[in-house]
Amino acid sequence: MMTTGASLDDANSLCDGERFSGLMQVAAVNSDSSVTLSGDEDAIEDAATILKVLFAGALAQARLQKGEFDLALEIGPHPALKGPTTTTLDSFRPGKCTPYTALLSRGQSDIEQVSAALGFVWTRLGVRSVAFSAVQTVLSGHERKTVVSDLPGYPFNHQRSYWTSSRIANHFKHRSALHVTNPVLGNPSYEATTTDIFQWRRILQPTECPGSKATCFGADGLSSHGHAIAFDDGTTSVETIFSSNRNIFEVGSGTGTTTNAVLREIGDYTSYTFTYISSGFLVAAKEQSSWEAGCMTFKTFDMEQRPSGQGFIEGFHDMVVAVNVLYMSRDMDALLANVRRLLKPGGFLLVGELTSTDLLFTGMTIGTLPGW
Repeated sequence: MMTTGASLDDANSLCDGERFSGLMQVAAVNSDSSVTLSGDEDAIEDAATILKVLFAGALAQARLQKGEFDLALEIGPHPALKGPTTTTLDSFRPGKCTPYTALLSRGQSDIEQVSAALGFVWTRLGVRSVAFSAVQTVLSGHERKTVVSDLPGYPFNHQRSYWTSSRIANHFKHRSALHVTNPVLGNPSYEATTTDIFQWRRILQPTECPGSKATCFGADGLSSHGHAIAFDDGTTSVETIFSSNRNIFEVGSGTGTTTNAVLREIGDYTSYTFTYISSGFLVAAKEQSSWEAGCMTFKTFDMEQRPSGQGFIEGFHDMVVAVNVLYMSRDMDALLANVRRLLKPGGFLLVGELTSTDLLFTGMTIGTLPGW
């Protein structure tokens, strides 16, 4: 069986001729210029030889009639005719090769081969030989869209609302700079926030958790109750709600300068414990009208002593704030251990200390006193 580039009439004439009569016939008509022949194996081989001779003769005749070719481009599944073509064309001018390329090649990427062939044409025939914008449209599958500008107007009813947003979407859309996404907890969940509890919402993906695809994420330390989250596969996502009570403990609150700054930044909180080593500052602090009296607690606290011995619950607070105070200790290791006991697992210690040399005279004065 053989496929050849001949018309049906030419193929029938060849098969009905004296040489191939009864030995070969047309098996299929592939197109106007392609047919498949079948029959005796020897007859098929003889026919192939004749057709090649006819191809060479047709190509030579075209060369004589049209003159020298600038380039030869084979359109087909493989450059099978490159050898016969270049041999025939080069015979007219020995020593000068005719540029030859093919659009496709067996076993190679069609897009890459077409692109290479068009580049071959462009480099030899000039910039106007290939319309690359049209090629891009064909290869990408994106056709140029035409905008229709003369459609009749649509009688839209502007008096009726056709769109509504959920409370979650509205809170997220109108969040302020203070409510940026937390890398661990996610976004504040204001629709579920009460005076006693503060919640965060986050969508967890398996790729964000270390381990295998059946990873568990422990939420201990982020909420009042620990939970384990399991992913079934790599495409699953889980919405999590983390509850944070925002119980804050400030060490050495003094005149309340740091307290005002912290409350201004964090907004909502569950409880705030204002402390100082003596009760002198606590009287004035209780008179602050800008603080929520029901959420504020004023107590004396000696950070060099264990908290439980002073009436404080250890492992309870979400954050301990200590600004310009931790340096006042005879035993820094014991002091930090006591402050750490105030925090729950996963809690935060916010420390701030002045380091400016402009205030060196203050340290030199106070530093000479006992306990500093």
